Amino acid sequence: MNTKCLLLMFLVALSISSHAQEADSIPEKDETEIGVSEGDFPKNALRLLEDVSRVDKFKYYKKDSLGAEVYVAKFKVKGEQYTVLFDVKGVLNWVEVNIGQKEIEPSDSRQAIMGYFDQRFKRTKVMEIKKLFLPKGSGLEIDTVIEAFSDGKDMSFCTIKYMVEVSGDIGDGAAKLYEVTFNEAGEYEKIESVEMHNMDNIIF
Repeated sequence: MNTKCLLLMFLVALSISSHAQEADSIPEKDETEIGVSEGDFPKNALRLLEDVSRVDKFKYYKKDSLGAEVYVAKFKVKGEQYTVLFDVKGVLNWVEVNIGQKEIEPSDSRQAIMGYFDQRFKRTKVMEIKKLFLPKGSGLEIDTVIEAFSDGKDMSFCTIKYMVEVSGDIGDGAAKLYEVTFNEAGEYEKIESVEMHNMDNIIF
């Protein structure tokens, strides 16, 4: 076997090993989400939700992820699906809304995010894209976030991130579900593999 063949085999083996190590280093997030009644939802969170207008119905959940509990409220406003996350004391973590790929703004951010998947994954299928609005300090009002997003107003009063959920293969031959978070400029922040368990004991 000549030297070129040996070198090629070595490079292929190195690439496979590198991808395997990369896959092993990605944190695994095993989530369980169960429906809860309004009475089991944190009171402070319910007070914050009281100011959200134009909502016919809230759905309440408790989510366990990596041993940490969070509470989740889901609802629709003007056809948009919103999710609000709170900690166990009812403190607002962030507001998120489902968006399409073309709604990632500015376009440079969209190109950077899609470029990440082209470089990091062998193949991907985008399942869901969420735009996250995080408080800068304290006092972020959920209704203010919704109004600003709906009307295309300036949102510099909060921190914006993007969370992209994809089914993809990073090179180990297996398609898995991943959540990848980026900042507003489209710069990569973190990746987690996700296994979600949705329970059917929703109470309404």
